[in-house]
Amino acid sequence: MIIYIPLEISVRELQGHLLFAIHAAARGHQTMIAAQNDIWLFKRLGVLPKGAYLVKNVNVPSNSALIYKNFRESGFDIYCQDQEPSILWGEFERFLFDHNITRNQMMPFKAVFCWGARDTLGYQRFFESFGEVFVDTGATRSDLWNPRFSTLRSKKEGNRKYILFVSNFGYWLGKRHWTEWFSAGHSNEILQSLHQEDSLLNFFLEDSAITLNMIRAIRHMADRFPDFRIVVRPHPLDFPMYWQHVLGDHPNIELTDNTSPLTNWIDGASAVIQNGCTSSIETVLMKVPLVSYGPERHQGDLKIPGMLGLKAATLDDLESAIKVCLDAKSYAQIQETSEAILKPIITSDSGESAIRMLQVMEERSTFDSVTKISGRLACHLGMFRVLKHGIDSARGALKLIDIQKDKIKLNRETIMQDFREMSRILGLPVPAVTIMSHSGMIVGPFKQK
Repeated sequence: MIIYIPLEISVRELQGHLLFAIHAAARGHQTMIAAQNDIWLFKRLGVLPKGAYLVKNVNVPSNSALIYKNFRESGFDIYCQDQEPSILWGEFERFLFDHNITRNQMMPFKAVFCWGARDTLGYQRFFESFGEVFVDTGATRSDLWNPRFSTLRSKKEGNRKYILFVSNFGYWLGKRHWTEWFSAGHSNEILQSLHQEDSLLNFFLEDSAITLNMIRAIRHMADRFPDFRIVVRPHPLDFPMYWQHVLGDHPNIELTDNTSPLTNWIDGASAVIQNGCTSSIETVLMKVPLVSYGPERHQGDLKIPGMLGLKAATLDDLESAIKVCLDAKSYAQIQETSEAILKPIITSDSGESAIRMLQVMEERSTFDSVTKISGRLACHLGMFRVLKHGIDSARGALKLIDIQKDKIKLNRETIMQDFREMSRILGLPVPAVTIMSHSGMIVGPFKQK
């Protein structure tokens, strides 16, 4: 079976896809990981062999419905696992509303792979006639947060211990102006009523206060903890230059990149500070002390992160919380409580999620196990992509279309390092890898010419 996985934000998604691809290759399958537009280009050209298409959103707006219909009519099977899942939401029903997931939407999926028991049951109750579609497999992203995979993380300690502040403020510190999120919400059909638009406005209002409080906390903690590096990790959507403007000239504040996995930075931190971010869950599962700082979130229902670790509403509270984090014995009970909160939300078995997903695919799809993308076809696909992007660039230069530049830059050396280490941890062979372009790769054995 050939499995196609669209890649959007590589720094967040890629390592989980690599873990999946190793298990797929070990079971005789082949995986294409590539930019969504590239996969859609190859599909329109009619050169992709039939296979399973693993997408990342349960909600199906009209533009996605047309694409999924095209894939299904051509004999492809569609599967799904959210990369932006419900695990942050306090109430599952609120998550469904905020993402405009409706009972009457298209349901094109052979299976939806859920992160844990809570979202599995929530989806099954909401989509009563499609209950068998939703399967509790866990997620490859959360598997990688387990200490078992700690050797994958390049250590960031340097010669001094550090406290890590994680940004979740792409709305205010990103390259996209905050008003553009309204346009994106309308095009994705997430904003379809005045009530939903008002909810987004209220979220922005609350998020702006949280952002400013976090900036103030970073500067304050740099003064209060001079023996620590205060490391600020921008969100993948952030424009790091904006952070440089507001952090000031402090000798122990360090602004890091946002192009390497966040787990690398969490792993070496003495404590992690966040507000409403997935990093809270990563931190707990990686057994690193956590503080949720700033005003409590009421908009968007991002309540789970605020329930984890220590809570701090003021700068004095934050200082006290960090001191507790630095004492392993004092923090032990807080870690135990946080893990208990996550137990029904995330199924994590140290690398077993991919196996469960593949078992479901093998049961529900009947593709020819012999058919593979050959080395020759892989080369042709790369050429098709170069030609198409060359034409688009020319059209863009002539102002005929608005060209969106690729955000994905695959690094073969880093990818192979990850494959070798994951394979060692799992006791599996290192899979064959062909890089088609800087935004696409094929993993697994090739069919001979």
